[in-house]
Amino acid sequence: MRLTRGRSLTTLAASGSTGDGMGVAGRVKRWGLGLLVGLALAAPAAAEPALWAVRDADSTLYLYGTVHVLKPDTRWQGPGMEKAWGEAQEVWFEVAPSKADDPAVMESLMPLMMDPGRPLSKRLPLDLYAKVTRAAREVGADLAALEPFKPATAAILLASLSMVKAGYSPESGVEKKLEALVGTRPVRELETAEQQVRFLVDLPEDVQLALLDNGLDEIGDNGHLDQVVAAWAKGDTRVLETLYLDELRRDHPKAYAVFVTDRNRAWAQVLAREMAGSGTDFVAVGALHMVGPDGLPALLKARGFTVERVQ
Repeated sequence: MRLTRGRSLTTLAASGSTGDGMGVAGRVKRWGLGLLVGLALAAPAAAEPALWAVRDADSTLYLYGTVHVLKPDTRWQGPGMEKAWGEAQEVWFEVAPSKADDPAVMESLMPLMMDPGRPLSKRLPLDLYAKVTRAAREVGADLAALEPFKPATAAILLASLSMVKAGYSPESGVEKKLEALVGTRPVRELETAEQQVRFLVDLPEDVQLALLDNGLDEIGDNGHLDQVVAAWAKGDTRVLETLYLDELRRDHPKAYAVFVTDRNRAWAQVLAREMAGSGTDFVAVGALHMVGPDGLPALLKARGFTVERVQ
């Protein structure tokens, strides 16, 4: 799930400004930010991620697992994806990138992400705030600019800066590239930017603190990321499930419900209604929403549609 881009939090933290946008990238441990952004990963030179076709008598939905942040030289448009894209009459995103880039939308969401009355220096245990201070120094963030943000938002921001420092760019992400190729086709959205922000900032305080703490432990460590990149590139959904979702499902059932189950079920209901019509749609959402028993392919199959893995 991409929260938004535009003038990103990366720019915000680096400049010390209270600007007009918010961006996310990276991952937090094995369950946090990976779920929030779907998979914000750097991919290898060529990739053919998993793709499914969901069909009934007169409709087809192509489900494509995306990554939201990539290195600029990444090539990911495999032949299966290109064929499906060419057939699509409508395109679905979690939130349309161009809408997420709207400064007015982002300005309206900033109060949700911040709590100036409880700055991080007053809100966090001393040891956790010390970790934030070290991480901010490592990624080049302005510590003062971080102060008013809620813990979960600060976690996203610091991970984002870490990924950008390593050379990854939201401008190279799958959705951003696909939207540029939409042409005159209608673009549909499964959520709003406000919904996506609220999934994060409405988490209980203990979950936000855990998200921040765990994420700080892994800033600058790309070893786990490399495993996930390789799995995504090969379309290995079981490895993705093992690396991210199994731990979340087992140890943090509430967060799993918020980030995965509830959202996927809501999306499956929307897409099932779309299947009641006719035609071909292309659905591009974070790859973690496609895997496991609660993924979109499994949920739509349970609703009686024919679901086939085509890449």
